Amino acid sequence: MEDLKRNPNTEPSLRAWAEEFAELIKTHKMLRKDARRSGTTDRDAVAAANNVRITQAICLKRGILFLRDALTRLCGDYNSEGLKRLKEALETIATAPESEDLLYLCGQIENTLLNETSYRLTLTEEGAVARCEPIYPQRTPPKEEKRRFSLFRREVAPAPYRGTSFLSAELIGNAVKESSGLLEQLCEELFSRFGEIGKELSFYRTALEYETCMTEKGATLIYPKIASYTSLTDLCDPFLLLSQSAKKVVKNDYIPKKAKGTLIFGKNSGDKTVFLRSVMTAQLLAQGGLPISAKGVIHPYARMDSIFAEAETDSKTDRAGRFEQEVRQTAKILEKTTKDTILFFNEPFQTTDPREGAVGLAGILRHLSENGVHWITVTHLKDLKTAFWGRCLILTAQDGYRIMPTPSQELD
Repeated sequence: MEDLKRNPNTEPSLRAWAEEFAELIKTHKMLRKDARRSGTTDRDAVAAANNVRITQAICLKRGILFLRDALTRLCGDYNSEGLKRLKEALETIATAPESEDLLYLCGQIENTLLNETSYRLTLTEEGAVARCEPIYPQRTPPKEEKRRFSLFRREVAPAPYRGTSFLSAELIGNAVKESSGLLEQLCEELFSRFGEIGKELSFYRTALEYETCMTEKGATLIYPKIASYTSLTDLCDPFLLLSQSAKKVVKNDYIPKKAKGTLIFGKNSGDKTVFLRSVMTAQLLAQGGLPISAKGVIHPYARMDSIFAEAETDSKTDRAGRFEQEVRQTAKILEKTTKDTILFFNEPFQTTDPREGAVGLAGILRHLSENGVHWITVTHLKDLKTAFWGRCLILTAQDGYRIMPTPSQELD
């Protein structure tokens, strides 16, 4: 990120290159299909095989030239490991002597597209093909053409023999196919290695736009340190920051200390869900290497998942009620949950009886804590407050959209 901000031309230049390179990959796939399709109906097996080989040679040649072009676009001074590795990979391929040999070879193969080409076979003592060389036709010198025309009323020079025995055609066809397969492997290796650069750049382009928008709104962005625990202060919700001035957004703290679970209670419209979203967004952005609108440290979890309250699904095939759908969704997530996971729950089991919902949810939350899973839950099920008092962090939405630790007297 810092390298891209220091060199503002790098990202748009590489993005334009990546779009052109992606078009080359699409063209390669399309031409390869067309060449193979025509090869199945072409009577001349050698010509059909050569068409495929020419396609591979042209795409490989353009691919190498594209990599050289990309190398010229990375002309800045970079400190990030990603850009350094990219530049080294491009230099290794684009400037290698073997690349010159490949460009020359691809050019020679490409020339067979413009000439009717015969082939000279060299066999080993065992009868295997050791060499298959194209023989380009030679034009008759102009003087020779005029002399022959003056000696004869009509052209009597014998036409070149174009017949090919079945055995030689098969040998030549196999040799051409083998070289075509090698070229195809080189193309696939080249395109698979550098074909995803455009997708990676889209992440960084979005990250730069996110940082620019947040800065314009007056938000303070900080890269949090990675630690074995999470502790955030002055936490702001980025969605609120984008919709209003940073001075109007209420800041909150999230300091769970050693607690594996967090319960958040409070009245409606108290911004409990906003607080949950701000913690989840900060976690996601920090683990993606992006700055967040908070101070403190973040513990990177191996897995993140969430269950947010939604309206009952209108489905013709699934006639289950809201509560049953929620149980199914929770069960699917629990099946994938492993140690060092964090789960975010927003108002789970609110469509059933409060006491029954509290009992069911309490069992799930205990199971998660016992298996090393962290969780944050927004809920109205007050029985959970008594069941988990002293076992997790309990927060309450106060007036002014502040999320504060719950005082002990609220248990009475």
